[in-house]
Amino acid sequence: MASVRAFRVTTAYVVWGLSVLLALGMAGAALLVALKADSAEPLWRWWLEGADAVTFGWFARPEGAWAGEPTERDTVLRWGSAALAALGTGAVAQWILRPPRR
Repeated sequence: MASVRAFRVTTAYVVWGLSVLLALGMAGAALLVALKADSAEPLWRWWLEGADAVTFGWFARPEGAWAGEPTERDTVLRWGSAALAALGTGAVAQWILRPPRR
């Protein structure tokens, strides 16, 4: 029984850690857009394309929204919201996965 408990605790921490990393990535991408980072720079382009790849639905970047375009505010709002949603989802998933304390 102790091994199942340890597995659940470890899984909960891994899920929480992954959600924190996703939230940091999304918040960083939103910051890059807000600061109008040069999207021709390979590192920034990779980061923005990564954020595009993991977002979908309402959180996705509006079509054609690169730095300096009118939809920049929408992109920052959506990716910032995606970061908060990742943290919230990770917290709930950790709460469900983690066994009750004794």
